[in-house]
Amino acid sequence: MDLGEFRDGGQTAKQIYFGGRLESIGAWLHLARTWVFANGGLEVDDVKKPTKLLYDMPQTLDALRFLQKLIVESKVMANSSTTLNNAIGQTNNIAAFTQGKLGMSSGWLSYLPQHTLTNSNVDLVPYPRGPGAGGRYTTDIGPWGLSIYAKSKHPDAAFRLIEFLTGYEGQRVMSGLSGATSVWPFQITWLPENVTNPEIYADLLMAGTLRLVNRERQQLQSIIDSNLNSIWAGNTPVEIAVRQIMEQGPQFLEK
Repeated sequence: MDLGEFRDGGQTAKQIYFGGRLESIGAWLHLARTWVFANGGLEVDDVKKPTKLLYDMPQTLDALRFLQKLIVESKVMANSSTTLNNAIGQTNNIAAFTQGKLGMSSGWLSYLPQHTLTNSNVDLVPYPRGPGAGGRYTTDIGPWGLSIYAKSKHPDAAFRLIEFLTGYEGQRVMSGLSGATSVWPFQITWLPENVTNPEIYADLLMAGTLRLVNRERQQLQSIIDSNLNSIWAGNTPVEIAVRQIMEQGPQFLEK
């Protein structure tokens, strides 16, 4: 599925009943950066040692314009619990999906069992590939790490916990936790039975993207989110919001 097919599918899933009442909505935004990755865009030049923001890439601008049209113009996509509630009277995207009020949902795999609480089947799919240069099918699945706080009062205990979690027995336990994938070859047991295509899970892992690793990530993300939210609200053109990100964000890459 490409972005055009996704848009058409979302439009089909959006239903307007007699009197103008919206019965369902097409899709859920979740993470804008994953849509950017799907269109061949990048957040930064190096996720481990970032020196430059890349939100002004043509692929990124095109992806953000595409999302703005879905959210603001066609109202096919909801970008927050508030907009979801305003559209269909439901604040939770998982509940909306299981109730048939949300056509396509995206979220953490750890929430997947909640999607299967109703008598229905669930298909796993990656984010659709964009038409931009370097466009690819992608997911937000990625590796995670453990660290010890520099001022920890119990560094030895913290180290022993990390040693257990990353070892054979700890990884065996992890393989049974919702949304987790062990680095050891343990069978994943948490995928619900009504997931129709569990065999593509490995492909979804391989399509995962790396997030920016940065000490000042919280401050940088706040700048990015505030400007993106202005786009989703229809208050700011994509080019202006991206210019503000490019002007305000670099200071947090230098720390």
